Amino acid sequence: MTVRKINTKFLFLTLLIVCFALFNMKAQSNKNVPVKKTYTIGFTKNLFNQVDLRDAQAAMKIWLAEIVKTYDYSDEYILKTKLYDNFDDLSRDMKRDSLAILALDTYEYLSYNKVGLEPMLVPSAEGDIFAQYYVLVRKNSRYKSIKDLKGASIGLLSGQNHAASRLWLDVTLAKDNIPDKSKFFQNITSVTKESQLILNLFFGLIDACIVSKGSFSVMKELNPQVGENIVCIQTSPKYLWGVVCYTKTFVNERDRGLFYTSAIHVHELISGKQLFSLIRIDKLSPFSDECFDTYKDLLKEYNSLLKAKKLKKDEFN
Repeated sequence: MTVRKINTKFLFLTLLIVCFALFNMKAQSNKNVPVKKTYTIGFTKNLFNQVDLRDAQAAMKIWLAEIVKTYDYSDEYILKTKLYDNFDDLSRDMKRDSLAILALDTYEYLSYNKVGLEPMLVPSAEGDIFAQYYVLVRKNSRYKSIKDLKGASIGLLSGQNHAASRLWLDVTLAKDNIPDKSKFFQNITSVTKESQLILNLFFGLIDACIVSKGSFSVMKELNPQVGENIVCIQTSPKYLWGVVCYTKTFVNERDRGLFYTSAIHVHELISGKQLFSLIRIDKLSPFSDECFDTYKDLLKEYNSLLKAKKLKKDEFN
């Protein structure tokens, strides 16, 4: 049998051509694979100040999975959720990461909106996008208004998502020439749960408290004796509770439309209802510029009084 000698130059050239062809086929194949966009949906931790953050993160994970499945986002997008503890971290992510949508309370938005957020939707509870606050006392007490509470003990809501209740209290007292509530009240306690404040008042542990109208209504339904023994002596204006925003430069018009369509119907999903129940809202409603009016007026008045040294700054602890 005759053995032919292999032409090494020819073999090398053949392998080179095959490798080039395979590389080119892979490159052409990759060109046909769409690059997925990575978008982060952020929430500030203040929105969940009445619940365990682990519960919030678990609910967010389930909700995101259902969103992706329901709206077929997996074909074009990689969606993530993230909880933000402070505005510095949030600002950094907007500059270097994929933060596309952010849900935050109104005080945060109006106080720290330096990074370009564009309001999209507002949360509503029981059909109302605004929170209104009640000053509650026991029915058999001598208190008829806030100024009657001198020397009394009062319970307030902690956390920035209820900052409006404390700002309003400070402005109301300042108008009666009371610059420092810590010297006006005998004792001030701050808790995160409104139900706890109402029960403390009911059992005589405090003389008064300030809670939202919605929470007071719920407590009266759960325990009729609360409604029989506790009354409201002063009511605040209505203030927008929170807002959902786009980042102004990151999300294009097409994606904004997709996100808006899915977000406005998110309360129809089982996981959406579970997530919203933690934040204590029913659904998201369209935003309009007028939503901020009363809160802006409150902040303007508060800052004016603060500058004139007619009240002491509240740190919302």
